Amino acid sequence: MPYKDPEKTKEYDRKRSKTPKFKEYQRNWREKNNEKCIGYHRNWRSKNIEKCREAIRNWRLKHPEKCKQYDKKYEATHRKEYNEKRKKYYYDNKEHTNKEQYNEHRRNWRKSNPDKLRKIYAKHYAKRRDLDYVELNDYFEGSEGHHIDKECVVYIPVWLHKFIYHNVFTGYNMAVINDLVFEYLELTNELKQQSL
Repeated sequence: MPYKDPEKTKEYDRKRSKTPKFKEYQRNWREKNNEKCIGYHRNWRSKNIEKCREAIRNWRLKHPEKCKQYDKKYEATHRKEYNEKRKKYYYDNKEHTNKEQYNEHRRNWRKSNPDKLRKIYAKHYAKRRDLDYVELNDYFEGSEGHHIDKECVVYIPVWLHKFIYHNVFTGYNMAVINDLVFEYLELTNELKQQSL
């Protein structure tokens, strides 16, 4: 050791470990003593399993983009293994998956969240018709969504929506019904402002 001071010794070791000659020496030593290195690391990991898990967890939190890329590559190359594991788990735990309980939970959710369910279905049907679903006003009882164009939806009473036949795709009668819709919205806004 060239230094008696431990800090200087550490600094010397750090610098020496970065030299190409020392790196080559380490590589050669590891190749010759591969089993020894593997045994040492395996033994250390088994004794310090919590430290290892914590280090991995911290690294994954610091590098989320690298983790996503790695996970995608790994899943793409191991797709068959994933599918086999899922099938095996499903068949092993078939009696634990309770369909009646799941269906009951879904029914209860639908009863307790009718507004969310209505929005989900409205967006779903709009997507099937190649339309977007951006709501411009709030839903009210006895209303229907009217597409003023291929993106925006206005809630108007059912009688007004069915009053004039129209088609958003061909543009047939769209100008006429949109004029009525905007007049209706202006009237409702005026009534709301007067009541306040």
